[in-house]
Amino acid sequence: MKRKLAIVIGILVFIILSCLTYRYVFIKDFTYYTKIDNSKLEKVNSNGGVFDKHGGMKYEYNLKMYDKNGKSKEIRLGTNRELKEGAFLKVYYYFLRGVHKWEEVQYDDLPIKVKDYYQE
Repeated sequence: MKRKLAIVIGILVFIILSCLTYRYVFIKDFTYYTKIDNSKLEKVNSNGGVFDKHGGMKYEYNLKMYDKNGKSKEIRLGTNRELKEGAFLKVYYYFLRGVHKWEEVQYDDLPIKVKDYYQE
């Protein structure tokens, strides 16, 4: 009886940990904010295909981004065009997939701790 109970508990723990890992890696996105600096722009050679590490994008930014608490992270952002210098972006980032999408925001829309790093 104790052996069966231990097996059932082990299976339940495995299922719970698997679900949490799946959520963290594939579902939960992290939101970061950044300011475009075109000196960090790099033209990349994207050759397409299934395993294209640039995702078919022509340009790539390597920017320091901040979450709502002001914690920084260096993130690569691929684009098909050069972005407007000084524009503020809200970036949705996944642990394994990288940047999923981004949108331009106004300075006033930035979290308070992020505004500390940028001048309007």
